[in-house]
Amino acid sequence: YGNSRNINSALLQEAQMKALQTIPNSGMIPTIDVGDEFCIHPPQKNVVGLRLANLALTKTYGLHKFPSTGPMMTKVEYSKNKAIVTLDNAPSGLAPGSCELEGFEIAGADKKFYPAKARIAGRTRNVEVWSDQVAQPVAVRYAFRNYVGNITLRNTLGIAAFPFRTDTWDDVK
Repeated sequence: YGNSRNINSALLQEAQMKALQTIPNSGMIPTIDVGDEFCIHPPQKNVVGLRLANLALTKTYGLHKFPSTGPMMTKVEYSKNKAIVTLDNAPSGLAPGSCELEGFEIAGADKKFYPAKARIAGRTRNVEVWSDQVAQPVAVRYAFRNYVGNITLRNTLGIAAFPFRTDTWDDVK
C-alpha cells in the first residue's frame, strides 16, 4: 500500500468481487471514493458505515429504498476504436452525465495501457471509452490501482462504481 500505481489492492478487490458472486447472502460496498492514498483504513468511516447499514437493510430486510451498492461492470463490447462498458446497479443511470470521467485506461493487443477518455452514453448504464493511442481496443480498466484519487463514475444515488478490468493479463506493459 502507499504506491498508487500498484494494483495489489485492485487485485484483492477483484478476488472479493469473485467471492461475492459465489457466496450466498454476501454483500460488498465500494469504498474507493472514501479512501486515502497512504492509509489502508478509509478516513470517512461514517460513509462506510452508512453504506454497510443500507446494504444490510436491503439484503437482509428487503428494504430496497436505501442506496447500498455502486455500479458493477457486467459487459464490454468493442466497436471500431471504442469500448462500450455496461454497468449494473445503476437503476436510474449513471452520474455525472456531462462531466469528464477519470480513471479509465485502455489497451490494444500489445497489452499496453494508456489513459483513456470516457463518457456516459446518454441516459444509460453504458460508458464509452477510447484513446487516440489505441486504434483497436481489446481491454479496459477503471480505477484498477491501489489509489486513483478523483472518483467520477457513480450511479445517480451518488455511490461510486467498483473498480474493474476486462482483461486477465498478468504480463501488462
